Amino acid sequence: MMKVVKPVSIIAFILLLSGCGTIFGRTGIPSFYPNEFSSPQKGIYPGTQLDGKFLQSHFLLFALIDLPISLVTDTLLLPVDLYRMN
Repeated sequence: MMKVVKPVSIIAFILLLSGCGTIFGRTGIPSFYPNEFSSPQKGIYPGTQLDGKFLQSHFLLFALIDLPISLVTDTLLLPVDLYRMN
């Protein structure tokens, strides 16, 4: 039983952390992050853009975990982004 609980807990924790790039890319990031990440991203795929910035910083592990989920979520939200641009 315990052999199952630990991997499931780790996977659940990773999934809960994922998607933050999509949310923060649209709304901005809390002030405890460096200034270059704090404002909302412009254009399409804002979460993926933010994860790209994370890949170039010391948040590499976060970006590697979050990037695939942000890419899918940003694709689903593409009509919203296109509407916001006009």
